[in-house]
Amino acid sequence: MHSTIKFRTRCLVLLVLFLSMLLMELQQQQTIAQFEQRNRQLEISLRQQREQLQDVSRLAEEQTRELWAEIEKHQLDLMAVSRLLEQGRPLVPRRSLLAARSGRRQHLRQSFLELRRLVDCQQSELSRLSQAAREMFQRSIPSGSPCAGEMTSGFGCRVHPIYGIGKFHQGCDFTAPYSTKIFATADGVVLRSDWLGGYGKVVELQHPSGLCTLYAHCDELKVAKGQKVHKGAWIATVGQTGLASGPHCHYEVHRDGKQIDPQPFLASAPRGTASL
Repeated sequence: MHSTIKFRTRCLVLLVLFLSMLLMELQQQQTIAQFEQRNRQLEISLRQQREQLQDVSRLAEEQTRELWAEIEKHQLDLMAVSRLLEQGRPLVPRRSLLAARSGRRQHLRQSFLELRRLVDCQQSELSRLSQAAREMFQRSIPSGSPCAGEMTSGFGCRVHPIYGIGKFHQGCDFTAPYSTKIFATADGVVLRSDWLGGYGKVVELQHPSGLCTLYAHCDELKVAKGQKVHKGAWIATVGQTGLASGPHCHYEVHRDGKQIDPQPFLASAPRGTASL
């Protein structure tokens, strides 16, 4: 009787373990599918941003072509005046006509120079606006690590350091000493700067690209809700608040309110730059 109970208990434990592994596998497949869908949405958003930049460039090129057409028109006027001067009789000059032609030629030269100056200004302004747009777009996409330190846990399934069971990790952990500075990985506005359950003290930023980033288990918060911050701004320090087994920065990237893998954004940092 006793052996039968033990056998049934073992079967029940094995069944529970099997069901747990099956559930975890289903969660992983669902998470992978969500991640692929969010990546496709991110690619669509990036493509739309590039198309907007191309539209601005095409508009500037059209304006430049119009200016050059105006310049060519005035050049034709100058050539016509030159032909008229060559056809005139040099032995019996008509001073009033020559004076009028000279004035007209001087006026056309001044108009040509003014148009040339406008074209140069337009091209300079176009280059400046294009560069500013590229920089603004790049600064709105999270890139690089939020702090100096080693990434000790990535996005995905892992054994929870507190509960000791398998649990899906929604971000990346960067182990660093207490009071290590945490920096914003992109331009944005502070959505949250307070306590958030097991996350402890957090800072959450909304970025113009539509993405959000979250920095958890902080010790000291350096920004307030509603504040605008720039990429590389000091927003908090590393701590051990909330459910944390040691001092570290838990970093998440959100798309449409859902966590996505931060690794592609960490890899997009400039070569040789481990953190901001």
